[in-house]
Amino acid sequence: MRRMGAPGDRNAASLQDDRKLRRPRLIAGVVSVVVLIGLFVTSLYRAPEPAWTIVLAVIACALAVALVLGVRSGRRRQ
Repeated sequence: MRRMGAPGDRNAASLQDDRKLRRPRLIAGVVSVVVLIGLFVTSLYRAPEPAWTIVLAVIACALAVALVLGVRSGRRRQ
């Protein structure tokens, strides 16, 4: 007996599983942190406004903390 439903129903569980996206998201986050650190170092030498240096440092630190917390919570769920 065939189950009634939309053609994509059998793939719904696999589409909602984001374990396959874990590595690309981690790589994108690390690249973002590296870019922000590069901007921070550049702004130390060429910043017309010192406030931007502080803003870049805070953003880079916040992103790094968010990445670490995301990795830790992802490992607990597995």
